[in-house]
Amino acid sequence: MLKNVLLAAFGATGFAILFGMSKKRLWIIFLTSGMAWYGYLMLCELLNNTITALFAITVLVVLLSKIITKYAKGPVLLFSTPILIPFIPGATLYHAMSDLVRKSPETNENLQLLVYQVSAMALGILVAELLILFTKSFWRRE
Repeated sequence: MLKNVLLAAFGATGFAILFGMSKKRLWIIFLTSGMAWYGYLMLCELLNNTITALFAITVLVVLLSKIITKYAKGPVLLFSTPILIPFIPGATLYHAMSDLVRKSPETNENLQLLVYQVSAMALGILVAELLILFTKSFWRRE
């Protein structure tokens, strides 16, 4: 498990370097992505459902990125995008496309799983942004 957490952290940090993030902010990406991947693994075990765990961790990452931007002074996308990179379902995409080309009977299952995973991430980002929007308007009323 430690190996997976470190690989996710290094992978996210590598993408942060590609995005041109300053060196003094890279440790934030490293730590946050490692914690996010560990949280995802724990949620997968706890919920016994990878789709729900992917949705929940996406919401948490976007909310955490919003908090980080207050202190690190940068746009939310600069932090949330590299942290979410390890969660992109690349293996599922590969298997779905490979099955599609080979006309395998498992094509529908893999495409369905891919749609569920991508939808969970997209819905997680949407829910987190709506939470941010509604809490801003709630606190401004007082």
